[in-house]
Amino acid sequence: MHSTLDKLQEYYQHIKTLKLTILVSPDIDSICALRVLVALLKSDNVAHEIVPVRGYEDLKEIEFNSQGVVCINLGGIVEIGAMMPDIPVFVMDSHRPLNLDSLYSDRWANVVVFMDPDEPDQEHLKTAFQELEFDSESESEKENEDSDDEQEPKRLKTSQNERIEKKKRKNERKIYQRDIAEYYADGTYYGQPICGYIYELASQMSRHTNDLLWYTITSMTSCFILDRMDQVQYEGHIVKWKTEVERLTIKQDQKKTADDYSISFQEDYRLVLFRHWNLYDSMFNSPYVVARMGLWKENGRTRLTNLIVKLGLGQKDSRQRYDEMDVKAKKNIRENLLEYAGRYNLDHLQLLTFEKNYGYKTSFLASDVVYALLALLDSGVLWLEKHGMSSYEGIVVDENKDENQVSDVGQIGSGVGTRTTTAEIANQVLGLVGSTEEDAREQWIRNFYVAYDALENPSIIQHGILLGIYFQRLIIQKGLDVLENKQVKTLKKFKLLILNGLGFDQLSGETESKLFSQSTALLHRLSGFLMDVYKEHNQKKMPFVICALDQETDRYLVMGRQRLSSGIEKNPFGLAFIEAAQQLGIDASMDSFDSAVVLVPSDDLSSFLDHLLTNTTID
Repeated sequence: MHSTLDKLQEYYQHIKTLKLTILVSPDIDSICALRVLVALLKSDNVAHEIVPVRGYEDLKEIEFNSQGVVCINLGGIVEIGAMMPDIPVFVMDSHRPLNLDSLYSDRWANVVVFMDPDEPDQEHLKTAFQELEFDSESESEKENEDSDDEQEPKRLKTSQNERIEKKKRKNERKIYQRDIAEYYADGTYYGQPICGYIYELASQMSRHTNDLLWYTITSMTSCFILDRMDQVQYEGHIVKWKTEVERLTIKQDQKKTADDYSISFQEDYRLVLFRHWNLYDSMFNSPYVVARMGLWKENGRTRLTNLIVKLGLGQKDSRQRYDEMDVKAKKNIRENLLEYAGRYNLDHLQLLTFEKNYGYKTSFLASDVVYALLALLDSGVLWLEKHGMSSYEGIVVDENKDENQVSDVGQIGSGVGTRTTTAEIANQVLGLVGSTEEDAREQWIRNFYVAYDALENPSIIQHGILLGIYFQRLIIQKGLDVLENKQVKTLKKFKLLILNGLGFDQLSGETESKLFSQSTALLHRLSGFLMDVYKEHNQKKMPFVICALDQETDRYLVMGRQRLSSGIEKNPFGLAFIEAAQQLGIDASMDSFDSAVVLVPSDDLSSFLDHLLTNTTID
């Protein structure tokens, strides 16, 4: 069964009467959507349990003791009814293409899959699917009739008109089969962020708040940063949510107050974590700046230095944390950066976004929160506990506080106090969320809940920002090494990068591929950065395959990317990976909700890649 996401309210009246299990995938849109949904359920006193799910194998281990299941960003691309045949299931999933059996088959009356109101070609696909399903039933009946017809005299043979009609139906069936095959073969892509639709549900019931709107803005921003929407789509969302911000915000004086938790529209820059870093490092580690200025070359780095001089900043100022810079230096940046950006190929440096205040404590841009959540989701407290990252400065804490209490001060580095190492920050965070020894599954679930809690806790966001700075530096440095050493190979169908563990990261104490092979998010961001570079330098637009070896399991994490340029651009690698694994008989694992990610045994990688080069869907 199917419905559109703008009709959620009709189904919510039924959903809230059930004891629910909420299955949620570990990404930012899902966590933000979960926050909004849980707020609604709590206001209606609906009993519910939250179950984070990393892949479809996890679903097999779940015992449902509830009366209904809500799936957030999972279940849409598979026949979810076959996994949960005896319980009502409500699927809100931005992964595409949606499974047609779940949408239109009469077998799964217990499943409701919500799709975008403007989902393309669905009426035609619905007709094709239902006609084929009806024909398959008719054919089985026809076979029984044909066996009886053999006993009839020849005069009862099919008439000329019937033969013509049968041929017509056969041609139609071929067209329907082709259309459905093309629907799945076109590749994977993303629909609109799920959080936005659940927020609209809250708005329809007059339960929308500033916090719920902030979660929605964060979700939308994450989709832009992770290339799930293009610039035009993003700016369309900005206009929409700017109107909502203005509607909900009570105008206040410019001066901050203790109870100022307002959201405001901001014109900022495409500089990663700029307000929590220093200008030079933020620019040097921002993919847009690196790609446009060619910072892996000496000439590019010289131009970056010249740009900073043009802003009226000395070397000391450019290396000083932004929140600790004097007023004059900040003014120079604000007044001059966009003026000079165009001269250095940074024509689109400005970024429209939103900011949320937390009283006197601090304020964050939506992009700040996204990078913090990415870091916490990816490694979170467990990374801090293991590595400490003592090479990086920590945040200011109150010397009079208990050592296990997380600081409540404003932006990282502001206020009066002493700087601590990140190892000490780790202990503070661990004290806040617990620090018992857990197995691998419990570890990623723990990271999930830290990110979930961070949306309501600015102190944890601050720690996530620090970790995010570390990861951003790691990604860019690895990308620069790859570019300088020309490690990317241009093959017939795609560009290829293999991280095989030869490099060593001094900060983390791990091999490069160990870090990337255990994180699809890091691998995604690294490949996206490299694709940006090749796009800016007028190289032929090609898909990208990146592989990272996990030496402990002797498997490569393989990811295929198709760069989003405008509108919907579909990724062909999901189907190509399945086909390669099946035809080669490889023991490949494709348990991720992102079908364009696969684990391949190292001995089979070469043949796997060779097979991809023959795949006609990759171009």
